[in-house]
Amino acid sequence: MFNHAVSTAVEYNIPVVWIVWNNLGYVSIRDQQFGFFGRGRELATRFRRESTGELLGPDYAAMARAMGAKGILVERPGDLREQVVAALECGQPCVVDVRVDADVAPPATGSWDLPPLPAPPPNFGWES
Repeated sequence: MFNHAVSTAVEYNIPVVWIVWNNLGYVSIRDQQFGFFGRGRELATRFRRESTGELLGPDYAAMARAMGAKGILVERPGDLREQVVAALECGQPCVVDVRVDADVAPPATGSWDLPPLPAPPPNFGWES
C-alpha cells in the first residue's frame, strides 16, 4: 500500500523482499464489508474496467522494476518457492507479485467498529 518504500530501499540498497498477494483489489476490506452489510455488498474494494466489469490488478513486479528494484511475477503455485528463494538471494530490493484467486476469502481474525452496527464476529476460517 506504500510503494514508495521500494524506492527508499533502492536508494539505500536495502535487500528487502516484499511478497504481494495480488488478489485484484482490497479483498480484506471487501470481506469486512461482507461481514457488516452482507455477502455481495461491497464498495470501492476492487479494480474493474468500466466498460466490461473485468477485474484488473496492478503489475507490482513491473512497478518494482520501474523504481529500480527487482520485480518477479508468480502466476502458478508451483513456481512460488523457487521465486521466493531467487528474491531472497538476489541481494537487492525485490517485489514478488503473486497472483491469487480474487474470490477466495481468507479467514477474518478481526473487525472494525462501525457504530451503531454490531461488529461481525471473526470467523477464523470456521465458516465458508
